[in-house]
Amino acid sequence: MKHIYFVSLGCDKNTVNSEALIGALTRAGFGVCTDVLDASAVVINTCGFIREAVQESIDTILEFSEGDAPIVVTGCMVNRYREEILKELPEVAAVVSPNDSSTLVAELCRLLGVEGAVYPRTEDYENRILTTMVGQAYIKIAEGCNHRCTYCTIPAITGDYKSREPESILREAVNLAKRGVREVTVVAQDTSCYGADLSPKTSLAALLTQISGVAGIEWIRVMYAYPDNIDDELINVIRDNPKICHYLDVPIQHASDKVLRLMGRDTTKESLQALFKKLREKITDISIRTTIITGFFGEGKEEFNELLEFVKEVKFDKLGVFEYSEEEGTAALSLGIKAVSEKTREKRKEEIMLAQQSVSGEILRGKVGTTQKVLVESIRADGKYVGRTYADCPELDGNVIFSSDRTLCVGDFEYVKICASDFYDLFGSA
Repeated sequence: MKHIYFVSLGCDKNTVNSEALIGALTRAGFGVCTDVLDASAVVINTCGFIREAVQESIDTILEFSEGDAPIVVTGCMVNRYREEILKELPEVAAVVSPNDSSTLVAELCRLLGVEGAVYPRTEDYENRILTTMVGQAYIKIAEGCNHRCTYCTIPAITGDYKSREPESILREAVNLAKRGVREVTVVAQDTSCYGADLSPKTSLAALLTQISGVAGIEWIRVMYAYPDNIDDELINVIRDNPKICHYLDVPIQHASDKVLRLMGRDTTKESLQALFKKLREKITDISIRTTIITGFFGEGKEEFNELLEFVKEVKFDKLGVFEYSEEEGTAALSLGIKAVSEKTREKRKEEIMLAQQSVSGEILRGKVGTTQKVLVESIRADGKYVGRTYADCPELDGNVIFSSDRTLCVGDFEYVKICASDFYDLFGSA
């Protein structure tokens, strides 16, 4: 049996793609190894979203080229830079479009001299091999994006928005539950417009309700819900369905009307304020995450201060900040506005994070003395457990570190009395 060493870079959506490809390889008769020295070939699922991600992908290719195993490259960077990879990276033996498991199997068979492989159908998310922590998995409900934000390369890489059929998603959720998954995190480039392109049309709210009917799934978390598509139906389902976490990731990118307009966003500062006010009024214990870009074209001192004050005013429970990255092929480069210096972008990012650190510390101090339901994710060398509450997304947000007199297993739920906090984590005992 030929063994493949698999490398997955980029976001959680790419993680799902990697898991589907690994599942396809195993069904085709390949083994998957965890030591590159045992590998007959290396597959690298790249990210090509921004310059830093592209550079990481290139560095990874060069790192593994020092070995003897042939390298096959797939993922977003292939869609964006296929010809450049073939021309400038002779270390790469083959390139394969994202999600194309049949071509991936064919290329590996060609490179390794394998005959009689079983060719799987593409995009088989239902039979993927999980690489996430025990008890947790992502479900990707759509591919592509219909938004045309001027800074973003995603539509050019992945195409227009395409929802998966709900029946396929539900089969996947059932399979995940059978494998011990207790928490599913729903992801797409924009989850909130799910189903509008299907016939008959459906909605994210309807899909979440269907997933909640799967026995064994206890937490359902929603990421990447664009603010302009969050309606009362979705808010009410999150509020009223006990399996859906009172948690919502809403990427806003900025809060200055001038910058939002230049970014090609459909929201305004006023509409964002109204949305977050409504969310907190209707779901009083909701945890709201957002992402922000600093240093975009047109962000002067006034616009940045407006963003900084917005962060302090709204008090997001969780917040991520990215410095603007100028990407070739994006509409932003034709705006004809002087760019903000990289030094200023970095400084402004640090200011936002410092303000958010204070907000986060205040929010977590308010949880001291409460009892929280926690999903156990790992056990430390000192015997303490590490887990998350409903208010924390896997891999992005904080943790709960706690002790227990009973022996717990990864994937268990436990109630924890919170006795202390810092800026990002909670501490307590079962």
